[in-house]
Amino acid sequence: MTSDDVHAASSEQLALLRDAVRAKARGDDAGSAKVATGDGGSERVAVVWPMLEVPHLDREFEYRIPAELADDVRFGVAVKVRFHGKRITGYVVGVRETPEFTGTLSPLLAVVSPEAVLTEHIWQVAQAVAARMGGTVSDVLRLAIPPRHARAEKALDERMAKASAADQSVPEVAEAENAGPDAASAVPG
Repeated sequence: MTSDDVHAASSEQLALLRDAVRAKARGDDAGSAKVATGDGGSERVAVVWPMLEVPHLDREFEYRIPAELADDVRFGVAVKVRFHGKRITGYVVGVRETPEFTGTLSPLLAVVSPEAVLTEHIWQVAQAVAARMGGTVSDVLRLAIPPRHARAEKALDERMAKASAADQSVPEVAEAENAGPDAASAVPG
């Protein structure tokens, strides 16, 4: 064993001890991986890609998913998160049952829209373009995802609701038409 090996092993052990001391000081259980909630349960973790302009922070971060947002958080949804004291937009690029980060996670602040605007394909292409061209994934995503238009989303939701209602009434009419002319005249319309 060389002196470099001894120094590397001792510095690794010191780092592990420091982490354990910090976790104990925070009151964390070093072995627990679930994000604790007030009711003794656990919450899922959103993996968020924040839209930051600094290249050294162009990576994913984990955030705790509050219970009131849990139904809307899924891949591709835009969310608001607190990052370095500012409220910024990010995209959910994954959801985990247990965090990889051992510290305390900040909660998601809000879901911008329940519409998933980032698809798996666009996500993979954005990563590939950023790696190939030496840019940041955030910059590629800014260009790949059109800006949000709340009025357009609302109109789309209304059209989808009308289409859904129309789809539910179609089988009744089709059944009445197949039953013969007497049954069709009995259907209110």
